[in-house]
Amino acid sequence: MYFLKNKFNSITLLKRNSFLFILFIILLTSGCSNTKYLPTGEDLYVGSSIKVESKDPIKGKGTIKTELSKLARPKPNERILWMRAKLWIYNFSGPAPKKGLKKWLKKNWGEPPVLLSDEHPKDNADLMINRINSLGYFDSNVKYKITTSKRKATIEYTAFVSKPYIISKITFPEMQDELSTRIKITEEKSLLKVGDQYNLDRIKTERSRIDFELKNTGYYFFSPDYLLFKADSNAVDKTISLELTVKTDAPNKATIAYVMDDIYILPSYSLGQDSTRLTKTDTIEFNGYHYINTDSAFHPSAILRSVFLKKGDAYSRRSHNLTISRLMGMGVFKFASIKFTDTIISNQGRLDAWINLTQLQKKSLQVQIQTVTKSNNFTGPALTL
Repeated sequence: MYFLKNKFNSITLLKRNSFLFILFIILLTSGCSNTKYLPTGEDLYVGSSIKVESKDPIKGKGTIKTELSKLARPKPNERILWMRAKLWIYNFSGPAPKKGLKKWLKKNWGEPPVLLSDEHPKDNADLMINRINSLGYFDSNVKYKITTSKRKATIEYTAFVSKPYIISKITFPEMQDELSTRIKITEEKSLLKVGDQYNLDRIKTERSRIDFELKNTGYYFFSPDYLLFKADSNAVDKTISLELTVKTDAPNKATIAYVMDDIYILPSYSLGQDSTRLTKTDTIEFNGYHYINTDSAFHPSAILRSVFLKKGDAYSRRSHNLTISRLMGMGVFKFASIKFTDTIISNQGRLDAWINLTQLQKKSLQVQIQTVTKSNNFTGPALTL
């Protein structure tokens, strides 16, 4: 019986290995068969290449090439070693298999052909020009060349770049009001430096940095989109000066600092519930907070140790995020969120906060001690947990 079982396992293993070997041979020879399934007049797109040329000495050619290679769309069919196995499986399965192995293979492993007509080199070249400009290489250009052979097509993009522009001057707004003063104070931490190469991504990051600093000093409704860096370029010297301003169409509430007013804490909040409409009959005043005590599972002091928003303080995004992080870190709440309502009194913004806490499912532990008498007349304790 042992011999027959081993023989059966050997036959099964041999069949499995034979199947894998045959599949490998098929895939090995699949490279030359993929193009015959293409629609009439179509070529298989197999990839692109990027070249960077310049009359000026440029240090960042490798960076430019890497950035532009990300913009060539779509990507060609995936290759495994030298084979486009997924494309072959797609073709092998037929146009519309209804059931069986071929349908499963096409759905789970197949990949439709990427055609040259799917590629839009003109659009890609325009995107590449925009990307080069964002890196400071203005007055640049991108051209492309399509090469086809045996129904396979490749595209070569050539970027002609010039000397990059250098930041010559950075101007922050003068301290004319509270907002401009707050922005001016952040200047010493600026990510932009005179002498650096112009970089649009760095400018966007600088706007986000200033926005975060403002949100920690009360500007709850501010947004980095309300900041504008005006650029004035000098084509002769290849320099550019930047002037930071607040957009004139920024809404009034975005330019006003807010302080915390009433803070309500609801430790038994249900998702979808409008906590701002709750009656305050069960509200407890505790250390300046309004604790809505609809569930006595938590003492207010246990929760307030994790609350860093305080009445009378300027709104702070750091305190906001830290409050949510610490409340979730208690391990007893499934969700924690803070909803704000705002008012403006005498040009001073005020925020009421509703800290909504959804508890995890409650668990209980019961212990029961019993006396048990067995058939041998032995009597002893039994513990049920």
